[in-house]
Amino acid sequence: MKLKKLAASLLAFSCLFACACGDKGGNGVVIGGNSSDITSDSSDIVSGSDSGDNGDNGNTSIGGILTEPEIPVTYVEGTLHDVHVNYDEPVSDFVVNGQTNYTIVIGGADRGKASGLLTENIFKSCGANISAINISELTEFNANSQYIFLGCEEFFAQCGGEMPDYDTIGVAGYQIKTIDKSIFINAYTLHGWQMGAIAFLRETIGYDMLGEDLVVYEMDGEMGKKMPYMDILERPDFDYRINSGVATQTEIFGMGYTYVDPIMSTGESWVHNVYDFISLEEMDENPDWGSNDATRWQLCYTSRGNKDSYKKMVQHIADKIIMHLKDHPDKDTMIIGQHDIGAGTPMVQNCNCAACQASYDYYGTFGAAWLSLCNRASILVDEYLKTDDAIAFFGEVKKYNLLQLVYHTQVNPPIEGDQNGYIYDENGHGTPKVEMWFNNDGTMEAWEDAWSGEDELSTEEAAVKEWSDRYERLYAAPNVHYMYATSGADWTHSYLDIENYGWMNIAKGWAGVNSHKEGDDRGGNFFIWAYALNSEFYLYPYNSFDTSWETTRFFKQLGAKYIFWQGLYQNKNNSGFTKLRNYLDSKVEFDVNADYEYYVNKFFKYYYGVGGEYLQRFFDEVQAHCRWIEVNNKVNGGIHNNRLGYAENWPEGTIKSWIDLLADAYDAVEQEYKVSDPEKYEVYKKHIMIEELFPVYVQCTTYAASYAEAELKAKRKAFLENFYALGNAIHAEGRLMTIITDAWDLD
Repeated sequence: MKLKKLAASLLAFSCLFACACGDKGGNGVVIGGNSSDITSDSSDIVSGSDSGDNGDNGNTSIGGILTEPEIPVTYVEGTLHDVHVNYDEPVSDFVVNGQTNYTIVIGGADRGKASGLLTENIFKSCGANISAINISELTEFNANSQYIFLGCEEFFAQCGGEMPDYDTIGVAGYQIKTIDKSIFINAYTLHGWQMGAIAFLRETIGYDMLGEDLVVYEMDGEMGKKMPYMDILERPDFDYRINSGVATQTEIFGMGYTYVDPIMSTGESWVHNVYDFISLEEMDENPDWGSNDATRWQLCYTSRGNKDSYKKMVQHIADKIIMHLKDHPDKDTMIIGQHDIGAGTPMVQNCNCAACQASYDYYGTFGAAWLSLCNRASILVDEYLKTDDAIAFFGEVKKYNLLQLVYHTQVNPPIEGDQNGYIYDENGHGTPKVEMWFNNDGTMEAWEDAWSGEDELSTEEAAVKEWSDRYERLYAAPNVHYMYATSGADWTHSYLDIENYGWMNIAKGWAGVNSHKEGDDRGGNFFIWAYALNSEFYLYPYNSFDTSWETTRFFKQLGAKYIFWQGLYQNKNNSGFTKLRNYLDSKVEFDVNADYEYYVNKFFKYYYGVGGEYLQRFFDEVQAHCRWIEVNNKVNGGIHNNRLGYAENWPEGTIKSWIDLLADAYDAVEQEYKVSDPEKYEVYKKHIMIEELFPVYVQCTTYAASYAEAELKAKRKAFLENFYALGNAIHAEGRLMTIITDAWDLD
């Protein structure tokens, strides 16, 4: 018996361009992708706008430098990718001569999009129109029935099947199980049906979406024609995988990104949003709640060391959390995030009252005062959610996540350290410091001692006191977690490289604050906001393609459940191989042990047609060149590093050689497809044009003096025509291309 075990490093790269399972199979690359009408409630991404090469301005030196290098994270244990598919002993025919006897049975309203993905791709790959019915329309079932069930749990149980529990597969995991000739796809949420449908298509027709306009079907042997026996239990390695840039809803769903982000917008924003919890008007009534400056741009997390004001502040924030949960019953996560700083905003990063400054001096971070405050607000929320009124509203005891934005002056963890840096426990995590209360004169005392005289506590206040008494050290409360967003790291390097040792230590420190402790309902629920861009140069390459895979594995080992690589989110089609990055992220976030080289090679094999060999050479040369300028010109991967655009980094001859490579790709694609398949030709030409933007832009700007006036004008006009035709508008984060081109005098 031939079993197919899902391990990318062992997969044979096989493909038949001529699909053998239907008249309309055509070839294995489908232009146009999936066209399902998919909509989503999505918020605009709000990025950090730090100044300088390294955005985080807190004291990160306490992280120290490890004296011994870390072992590279090449494999992560404990992931769930248990895939058994038997192609040698199929259970039935699947598609024969463009016809199928299978019917999709939809077990609930939240499975419709997954059903649409199945029907569309079975037709495009094999030419078969597969019908779909609701479970209520099913009239009979026996051993010879041929159904693909999407979440008919009761029927599955009646057939002898056993569903995995939610703790096993989570919000995005799934089970695919063959019973007789039928296939059951089981999950608990929309995200699980989405990923289960993708897995079914992967195993039956070799489905893989590289982008909205390009879907590949790699069908070997009997794939597509026969229905294999399947026994699959999988859970994406990150429950939530957020797309890094501008992607359509079709791409997000079809590539396996999280379709609906669990983080809610609280009004002002979904991230830099303190005024959604305490407004300026509320600060007028409670002056201790705002930072001690004229702008009150940040909160005072200690309430100036005033106990009565602090208790009122805790209750006020708890009430706002409850309000936001009720306003967004379909979401379960919110951030209370400090305001950002940068052009057009007050340059106030934190409150500097005596209590806040004393807290910083003791903990080494302003994040500790935030954590103490939100722990107590969260405990009040927990008590409310157990009430009859709350259960009646939500239908259950609502689960939620309250996130601290680990960013800027809150980036350092409040853990023990010595002159050599942070101190870690046997698990490699930090040990939180003893929690202290800070008075309005800057003095401090143990939290339990400071509040020991409180009498006649309400039920909610008693719960807060029980929490405080239970833990001497500053651990996170059960529903309090972190959005880790260290924009100051060098993201062109792995987190295990020497360039990022300090940042790696900081992450390990926070893992200790949030780590599981015996008797607690807590786990390492890290939320990761990583970076994959230089926001000053949208068209230039940012060389983090391979290193981001090791960093992603590192975060998985820390227990991260959510990951968002912020990319070039303000343009639709950026150069610098952002389409490749989008594809690669979708793979490693699903399976951190996937083979990087396999997916790089697969992308270039298909995304540019016969021009792929030239684009892959271009990519390889760009990667090598970026490492060269890092070593020779000292250009690091800071996300605001202005040196990236210096002329010395991009020799004119090198730029010209890359444009020549792309010209060869254009020629190859034209000769192969322009007459024989015009639709493919236009798609591949567009894909090459996207990557051409970068070197041509350098010619139009850095090397403008190399061209006669008429030639330069023509080159610039052609560049702008392509730039805008591709749906772009930005040359740097928040800055229109017109800032550059208004001076070009193009008539």
